Amino acid sequence: MGLGPDHKVLVVLDHGSRFAKNAGSPLNITLKESNTSRTVGKCDKSLWTWCVEATLELHRVVFDLFSGDHDAGCVRLMRLVLADCVGRVLQPRWGTELVTQQEILNSLSGIGLPSTSDDSDGVTLSGITLAIEALSQLSDAQIKGDGFSAPKKQEGKTTEERSNFSRVPKCWETPSTSSIASESDRKVVENTGSVISPTLSSCVFSRPAGDQLISVIHSVSINIYDLVSTTISGIPMKVGF
Repeated sequence: MGLGPDHKVLVVLDHGSRFAKNAGSPLNITLKESNTSRTVGKCDKSLWTWCVEATLELHRVVFDLFSGDHDAGCVRLMRLVLADCVGRVLQPRWGTELVTQQEILNSLSGIGLPSTSDDSDGVTLSGITLAIEALSQLSDAQIKGDGFSAPKKQEGKTTEERSNFSRVPKCWETPSTSSIASESDRKVVENTGSVISPTLSSCVFSRPAGDQLISVIHSVSINIYDLVSTTISGIPMKVGF
């Protein structure tokens, strides 16, 4: 079985000021007593915390379903890109195996909450640009399959991906009646599927921070890895698993 489009997945985490805000969906802290339980408090979560949890859930799905595949030609890889005033790829290379959950936690532990002072749309754009460049980097399995990747070929591929990025459908809709629209006036434009190039497509989902965000992560993983969903809980599973 050869390498498929799900061989490499990049997760871009927006570390801008908007994600430092309270998500408005506190976690209930319950105390179990005998056969009953009662709520004894609540813990607030930021939008950033929910995004990190959603990323860890995506990683859990991939690890649980594909960690047993020892064929290098079938390995699924994942890297994280942080979009903030600096911008960085948290894993320096694709490697030969899926990054572990502990490695993800270690890379995120020293970052902390987003700063409240960097309020710029360019922050997200810089992260997506980094992601395109990182996605264009060949994994060890791809290098082995191609035999050799010349720098010019790699550079040309990156340029092509950047060109394709200019055709990505817009994700925001701003009312035309206001020249300076506030963040609350901007509406996410959902898109279940747009073909950008023969090898690139785009989907846009919008969910509030909370359980619905985790649920849509399951839907995304089903689309990426060609999985099926259990009828009751919606947990992604392999076909014929």
